Amino acid sequence: MNVCAVTCTLGFLSKEAPPRWPGRLLHGALFERLRIVAPDAAELAHSQEPRPFSISGIHREGAHSSFRCAGLSEPVARAISESLEVGVELDIGPSRTRILDVSLDATSYEELYERFVPADDVHGRISLRFLSPTTFRVGKANMPFPLPRLLWRSWAARWDAFSKVRLGSFEEWAEEFIVPARFRLKSQTARVGGATLVGAVGECEYRILRPDSLEARVAAMLAFYSNYCGTGQKTTMGLGTTELLWPARST
Repeated sequence: MNVCAVTCTLGFLSKEAPPRWPGRLLHGALFERLRIVAPDAAELAHSQEPRPFSISGIHREGAHSSFRCAGLSEPVARAISESLEVGVELDIGPSRTRILDVSLDATSYEELYERFVPADDVHGRISLRFLSPTTFRVGKANMPFPLPRLLWRSWAARWDAFSKVRLGSFEEWAEEFIVPARFRLKSQTARVGGATLVGAVGECEYRILRPDSLEARVAAMLAFYSNYCGTGQKTTMGLGTTELLWPARST
């Protein structure tokens, strides 16, 4: 296992609710746990570029709240899976919480590659849901629309940073052969540290113009990888949380 995602269901021990954008606070809570359980992994996670982990915001559904944290390399992935366990208490700003349930999704770069690339599957479309504001740094500006070249550049850069299976640049191919087909997006602002960023949330479907090519299979693999690495900038602070809708994750 060198890639994993841990989804934690939270119970609240205090009356105070976490802030609307708790990514920075979840970041701090994670590192507090890593320093206790695996100090070497904590140091690596803090110093390596790009950062070998991602964090979602807090998702509220009915009486339950949850967040998702992913590790993108060893030993960080294993340390995260060992640090976030049932019964662990986390301070998220003024809110004291306890982990009530944990779901672990573990894989490896080699497994992902073998699952997608050698197969003869045809990938004509890819659908994504951006669960938290997703934005990209382009020069000195922020681009809040998920253009294909920016998406696949983001994912390929993280893949190449942590995987022994190198892909190289995928940006030019994505720009030429992947196009937005339909989308239901809206802009949303997020406060991250001292900055306010505008990002896109919602769903977008992309059409691949060469669906039976090797590159299309690599494109599908990287879209699947986005479930772990997130998309764009500030993915360690709760931005860019991404869910693959199609191809279905069970296929």
